[in-house]
Amino acid sequence: MGKGYSTDFRLRTVAVADQADSARAASRLMNVAPSTAIRWAKRWVQTGSVDAKPATGHSRSPLKEYEAW
Repeated sequence: MGKGYSTDFRLRTVAVADQADSARAASRLMNVAPSTAIRWAKRWVQTGSVDAKPATGHSRSPLKEYEAW
């Protein structure tokens, strides 16, 4: 899995979306997927934050059952 985007980059993308009146236009300018820009803009409107959601933290290793061994 790749590294997440910084909060600063997310805020700049949302600011561009506000100026461009379209998250899709902002996605083209900032070189991110349209679905990502739309999701960030929606989260900004709903919560006032673009911070990444916390990860689950659950291990999905197939070797988990052998951990005690």
